[in-house]
Parts: sequence; structure tokens; C-alpha cells
Amino acid sequence: MCSIVAQPTGSTGSRFAALVEYFGELGAQVTAVLADPALAAEVAAIPGDALAGFATSLASSVSAGTAALTAVAGQVDAAGGRATGTLIAGKYASTSRFLQAEAGMSKQSASATIARARDLRGDFAVVGESWLDGRVSTDAVREMTVGIRGALRASTPRG
Repeated sequence: MCSIVAQPTGSTGSRFAALVEYFGELGAQVTAVLADPALAAEVAAIPGDALAGFATSLASSVSAGTAALTAVAGQVDAAGGRATGTLIAGKYASTSRFLQAEAGMSKQSASATIARARDLRGDFAVVGESWLDGRVSTDAVREMTVGIRGALRASTPRG
């Protein structure tokens, strides 16, 4: 099961690394089952209500993963890149380029992740805490940060 929780390693950094690795392994196992044609009939035989529950659980897991990615990307952004003059992972001048090359994100997704991370470190810190706690979804965070920013821009007099 989850030996990471039962037997945590010495430092917070290594416990965090172990949890991230475990989260990745779980995701890979779930997608491997869904991608395996031999198991397709077994998954199809699961009652609809149970599948609906699984869909909800997976949506929560995806939101939690996106919240964690955004928080960590925000830390990467704060510690390196153009603002600090430090290369990220020894070779990337920007957090956006790092996420594109290493995480396979599109330029738009990388930019949105960084913008959200910056918002959540600043004006919307309480929203970020709620997201990490699982009290709000990824979509709700996006609507709050983008929507409020847009409303503020629209209501600010230009001159």
C-alpha cells in the first residue's frame, strides 16, 4: 500500500519527493488499466453509479495534482528564471520554457500555470490555500483569478 506514509524518510524534502513519486506511480497505474484492452471489459462491467463515483474521485485527484503542480511551479518561478538571473534546472532562462520542455506543456498552459501561481502567491493566497486543501476545484480557482483580474481591469479608469 502506501509505505511512504507509514515509513516517512528523514527530511521534508525527501518525504515530499517520495510522495510526488508515489502520486505519479498511482496515476500511471490507473491510466495503464484504462489503456489495457484486456481490462476494458472488466472496467465496462463496473456499475454506472460506481463509475460515476470513480469519475468524481479522479476529478478530485486531478484538481489536487494541478494545485500541487501550480504551487511547485510557483516556487520554481520565484527561485529561478528571468527574475533572478538563475537558470532553472541549469539550462532554462524562464519557468515557461522549463515547463514546456520538461513537462510537455504547451506555451499557453505553461503561461497560465505560472500566472496562476503568481496570483496565488500574491493577491489570491487564500484561494491557493483553499485549492490545496481541496475546498475549491481547479475550475473555481481559474474563474476566481481570471474573472476577478478581468473585472478589475475593466473597472479601472484609463487615462
